[in-house]
Amino acid sequence: GLAGLAHRYPSELSGGEQQRVSLARALVGQTGLVLCDEPLSNLDADLRDRMRVEISSLIRASGATTIYITHDQSEAFALADRIGVLEKGRLVQMGSPEDIYTNPVTPFVARFTGLAGELPVRICDAGSNDTVRVEMSTRSARGSLHARTSPGCLDVSAGLLMT
Repeated sequence: GLAGLAHRYPSELSGGEQQRVSLARALVGQTGLVLCDEPLSNLDADLRDRMRVEISSLIRASGATTIYITHDQSEAFALADRIGVLEKGRLVQMGSPEDIYTNPVTPFVARFTGLAGELPVRICDAGSNDTVRVEMSTRSARGSLHARTSPGCLDVSAGLLMT
């Protein structure tokens, strides 16, 4: 807890203690809006995980709207009700964590989720019957490839043999 920290100067507090004091100061005034700008970025992994849980509990209990800025997708998915993904300063997708995860609208958003399985290819031939022959940059592939595209997504199935 924070008991016993009142007599100490900020420079005498650990990183985690500084984060807790800052958050407590923001919430004690019963503010309707809290801005957290990379609050866990300078903490070690164990403390970051503990603070993520503590921040989530405190913010939810306070009822304050929170804008939480992070480059860490695990933080975003663990803490957010809604996520906004920025690319080069532009908002490219806003939605629930589930929506961002299952329906990324761009390859950048898919990479943000950490799940993008990208295969760099070059289209060699666009044949009849909606077939496309591709050449992979680093490996060759034989077999059939069935793909369905939607904004930001590519679903692949069938017998693809990597050689």
